[in-house]
Amino acid sequence: MLVLAFLFLIGVSLVADDLGFHITRGYIYTAMGFSVIVESISIMAGRKKKKRT
Repeated sequence: MLVLAFLFLIGVSLVADDLGFHITRGYIYTAMGFSVIVESISIMAGRKKKKRT
């Protein structure tokens, strides 16, 4: 799911750039970094929950 979100984000930024809208790369990298952090926390929580049962 994370990979699909990255591909969608990159696709939207490319289309926006083609239409003349400039999206700062910092915003794209921040969104990617945030999603990686959230996914990492989700994976760790799942492992912790799995150990309890």
